[in-house]
Amino acid sequence: MPAAIRLIVLGILITLCSVSSATARDLATLDRISVLMTRADCHRLLGQPDLRLLVADLEIESYLVTHHESLKGAACMYDKKGILVGQILIFDGQGDRIATERLIQHGFALLGDKEGPSYLSGRDDDTGHPLVVFVFESRGATIVMSFEKTFYERQIGPVGPRR
Repeated sequence: MPAAIRLIVLGILITLCSVSSATARDLATLDRISVLMTRADCHRLLGQPDLRLLVADLEIESYLVTHHESLKGAACMYDKKGILVGQILIFDGQGDRIATERLIQHGFALLGDKEGPSYLSGRDDDTGHPLVVFVFESRGATIVMSFEKTFYERQIGPVGPRR
């Protein structure tokens, strides 16, 4: 997994542990967020973020989720034009295999080995837009990161089986 992705996740995990939120976000609202939405559209649904980070060319806005059994936080990643190019969902506990299986059941293809972080390719269930997804565990949490495929390929490289 690219080092920049690990840095993003570490920053968000540390931040979510120290942030308090006045706005409750829920999974149903987060599910209405899709890649290529504008920042303004995301803010209309989610409200203002709890924290903003700038990592490389991405602006990351994180949200604490307060009324969900296992979902603890979420983040939206925007490009320089303010277009959503990725999302992060952070769940409490070790559920990477469960999350990976659920994505496969929803039509995502597992790329690469079944050992270590899962790397998948599929389509957004609302818009049909191609996505690249990583599922892994870090610091006792399960992280699901999705990227708009074209953005991912420009930044990281072509989507395909990993060696």
